[in-house]
Amino acid sequence: MMKPRRITLDGMLIGTKLEVLTSEVSRVKAVMIRAGAIYEGRELVLSITEKSTIRVAMREDSHKPGSFYLNLSGNPITFLTGSNVYGYPDAEALIIDAYTKCLEKLTASGGSLPKRLWKEVESRQVNIYSLEFATYTIPVENKRQLLNDWEQVYRIGYKSADGLAHEGVMDMLNLKFCRVHKDHKSSFPLKIMSANGVNEEAMLQVYDKAKKIRKDGHIVPIDIENRLRLDLNLSYTWFANRRIEGRRLKTLNDLCLYIDKRYGGDWVTFLTVQFLWALDRTCLFHMWDLNMKEVLGGGRGTSKAVSTEVYLALALARSTLNASDEARRQFAVGNPTKLLAETRKNRTHVISLAMGEPKEN
Repeated sequence: MMKPRRITLDGMLIGTKLEVLTSEVSRVKAVMIRAGAIYEGRELVLSITEKSTIRVAMREDSHKPGSFYLNLSGNPITFLTGSNVYGYPDAEALIIDAYTKCLEKLTASGGSLPKRLWKEVESRQVNIYSLEFATYTIPVENKRQLLNDWEQVYRIGYKSADGLAHEGVMDMLNLKFCRVHKDHKSSFPLKIMSANGVNEEAMLQVYDKAKKIRKDGHIVPIDIENRLRLDLNLSYTWFANRRIEGRRLKTLNDLCLYIDKRYGGDWVTFLTVQFLWALDRTCLFHMWDLNMKEVLGGGRGTSKAVSTEVYLALALARSTLNASDEARRQFAVGNPTKLLAETRKNRTHVISLAMGEPKEN
């Protein structure tokens, strides 16, 4: 079996379509109810537990009455192994294993599911609505300060041609700040919006995984003690915007064909590209590598996809991080030395991804 890596599939919302036959829908419904499923609004819902819990829901399509889906949502690596600190990047194997295990659990109380469902899973004909992957950074010096600095820079960075009309760096990058978990109060979460600014294409969240493990009363692996965790959620829009053989990515089979064709079937390569794409879109890492003189002189930054205006806004916001009130007062009266001395250490961080096998504790 493969050794665990610092990069893994970490969450999923997937499903299979049930044939529009009263016999098939009623058969699945009977099996779910026998296993303990209850109705929550329009959905028949059951939580299935292995090492953790996955939510199984049979729902009717609100746009197509009479069309039903059997959906799964949850964390497959935790469901199968009991932990998501490390895992495996091969989403194909994890999704099929988790889905198969859920179907087995469904029928454990009696009854049988249509053979077609088993075949759909085996042949990867499973619709993908969203997938979340996780990985880590290299060790960083001060995780708490870095998360705080990011939040400061992205909230205060802006451009203004005349000093009256301001555009924040979030809007300039087509991002939205949105915390989705109450237990991630210190996280830095960025929604990456589609070109029209309406739909969420992906979500990149950075946080201190060690802090959460410690809060839950568990021992923190030494390997991640000084690393930050990155979660990347690829949404329905992300899949819809990509094509294989002229069609958008819809099923697990489509995604596997896409990875075979573009990345030689290597999930690690595929995920490396997606994390770097998200980091490039958000400027999250290379904003610390900016050369201030080059930016102020009109030079471009690391990404050709990002304008000099964005880099200038980030560089200027970065340059005044964590200055004391006294340093700001001195700056206001014409003495910038103290402010520059205090903030110089906050202008650069060396950050990169670390997706390999964890070091032994």
